[in-house]
Amino acid sequence: MTKKKILLLFKAPWHWNRFIINKFKKFYDVEYIYIDQIKKNYLDTIREINTFIDNKKIDIVIFDVDYQKFINLFFIKNIRNIKKIMFTQDDYERHDLNSITSTGCDLVLSCCPISVFKYGEIGCSAYFMPLESDGNFYKNKKINKEIDVLFFGKVNDDRKKYIEFIKNKGVNIKVVGNNTENRVSDEMLVDLICKSKIVINFSKSTWDTVKTIPEGDIFKFNYQFKGRIIQAGLCGTACVTEYAPHHRLMFASQELLEFKTKQ
Repeated sequence: MTKKKILLLFKAPWHWNRFIINKFKKFYDVEYIYIDQIKKNYLDTIREINTFIDNKKIDIVIFDVDYQKFINLFFIKNIRNIKKIMFTQDDYERHDLNSITSTGCDLVLSCCPISVFKYGEIGCSAYFMPLESDGNFYKNKKINKEIDVLFFGKVNDDRKKYIEFIKNKGVNIKVVGNNTENRVSDEMLVDLICKSKIVINFSKSTWDTVKTIPEGDIFKFNYQFKGRIIQAGLCGTACVTEYAPHHRLMFASQELLEFKTKQ
């Protein structure tokens, strides 16, 4: 059976694009383009993409829309009349704008389970698609659990207070991916998760303010659904997480342990 051809329109070549590409390769013949590498004006970029769609006989286009002014409703409407899907990772900040952009698409894929319901409110078909959910990559290697607690990701001032509190209580915690320090590859990260007894997850946004909405100077953070929970589970490691409202949509009350304070 011949696979349908899908085109992924990415903003730029970020390392996490590989997970999106590999996800769709399981079902489609995948092509992808990085918008920032076309180096043409707005209308010429649209024409180049439409030519690519015609030449490659593309059936479906997926638009990576977050923080990309270029890919807006006008842009999407001027892409060839084929099936169009909007993909958003940061809808918690971009929903007002994304909801307009979504009207040019047949479907929305969101990394936030709550935003799926928000699109349902405006009659838009939407589905939850976590970025890190590839069980062929994140898997339990069944190796010795030699790390007590692991955190991977950015360390802002709020997270630093929790990490220092844990250390001061005599708990051995390993931190990787601390902004520009201690970075590890995705492959090394899987090994570290599998070697850990517990992964700790923080749910607050990493910004000092919520920068992309008008009321961002009032609300100092928002709670997000984080992929660490999924990554830990697929690797067979327990996850203890900061509260986020998304969790009750996905987990039973005793399935995921949450905290709201350092204690």
